[in-house]
Amino acid sequence: MGLELGVTTYGYLYRRTLEGALRAIAAAGYTLVEISTTPPHIFTPGTEVLERWALRRLLQSLNLRCAAVNAAEQNLISPNPALREAAVKEYEATIELAADLEVDLVVVGPGRLNPLIPMPQEDAVALLNRQLERLLPVARKLGARLALETFPFGFMRKGAEVRTVVDELDDDHLGIAYDCANSLPHEDPAAGVRAVAGRLLLAHLSDAWRDRFAHTSVGRGEVNFKAYADALRAADFTGPSIYELVDGEDPDPRIANDAKSFRTWGWKVG
Repeated sequence: MGLELGVTTYGYLYRRTLEGALRAIAAAGYTLVEISTTPPHIFTPGTEVLERWALRRLLQSLNLRCAAVNAAEQNLISPNPALREAAVKEYEATIELAADLEVDLVVVGPGRLNPLIPMPQEDAVALLNRQLERLLPVARKLGARLALETFPFGFMRKGAEVRTVVDELDDDHLGIAYDCANSLPHEDPAAGVRAVAGRLLLAHLSDAWRDRFAHTSVGRGEVNFKAYADALRAADFTGPSIYELVDGEDPDPRIANDAKSFRTWGWKVG
């Protein structure tokens, strides 16, 4: 099986409803999608079972397969215990949503460090491990896998750093989501993929600059997508790839045009 590419709904957050975003992605020729469980699209704890089933039927009617759900904007390692607890509850609800949508991948952000006075690294890692140990039984019970993502916010920025956490917990329901744009300022994404080979569940891709964080259109920044695709194939990666076009601009019609470039690098669209 080759590399298969879908699109996140996150870039449509303030431009279209969730249904409108899904329809736009399907109209652009994609059959794979990642749903971002972020208001105003979805407030997961407040979404009833019947609403989730209706969403599943909508996906089926559009010939879209949801590859993953992604609860963005959570902070599992906040020094504020109330915020940490809110993040855990949000992820638990997201795992339940994934089960209702018959999706087995849930993207988990490791959390953010305050750049002004960051938590010591060893404390942040210990706290992350403790939080994952709370979430893994929920994932195991509902048949989901957690994909811990490389993040740009001062913590878990390189593939090897995320791999250390995943290897230590060594659970079949925990793997890695590698994001080339998040990691570009800190390592060559192809090298990052090699570091997580065997643990990689999902690949995120968008363009960015080494000195400026972004999730923008291919060709605008400095990501070497051919090398990234080659590294994924060399790692025998068979999971989904998701185009995270999240830069404040309208994803239409770029997601359709950019598919042409992705196909030249070996991704299958539609």
